[in-house]
Amino acid sequence: MEKINMNTPKDEAECILRQSAKKDIEKIHNLGLPIRTVDELGVYDLYPDGRKEYVKLYKKGIDDIE
Repeated sequence: MEKINMNTPKDEAECILRQSAKKDIEKIHNLGLPIRTVDELGVYDLYPDGRKEYVKLYKKGIDDIE
């Protein structure tokens, strides 16, 4: 992984961090484990097969979530 320091341009640093995060997520999914993330409905675990399991909802009254 490339090193980031205080003089690294913002765009370049963001690109390096984004690539690193994608690699880490891929490694975790290859183990069959979920990634915890968020969307407009709430916090959920995203499994390698694309399934979402919500652990906390932001909006009340949501009965059915895909």
